[in-house]
Amino acid sequence: MLMRPLPEGGTEGDALKMYKRRTGRDHPDAICPVKCPPSMAYLWSWFWQVSAGRSIAAMGGVLPIPPSEILAWAQLRQVTFEVWELEVLNRLDVAFVRMASKK
Repeated sequence: MLMRPLPEGGTEGDALKMYKRRTGRDHPDAICPVKCPPSMAYLWSWFWQVSAGRSIAAMGGVLPIPPSEILAWAQLRQVTFEVWELEVLNRLDVAFVRMASKK
């Protein structure tokens, strides 16, 4: 879900959901061009769950997910990360912040 705020209020994710409700189709911008291997789908899901706790900067920029947020999420869900899983989540976050900053 895109979290970048829009000038008229809401987020890009909200606008994409509204488009789907009105047209019955996904907006072209909502279709991910990269297919996640089924064996990694749980990490993709974890990333978006943790990302929901992300803070937005005062000027609307996206901030990295703080380690404390990842730890809190894991404790609430009784998830114990393997080292490589945490590294994947961190790399996804770096890529997300980088891409969100370009828009």
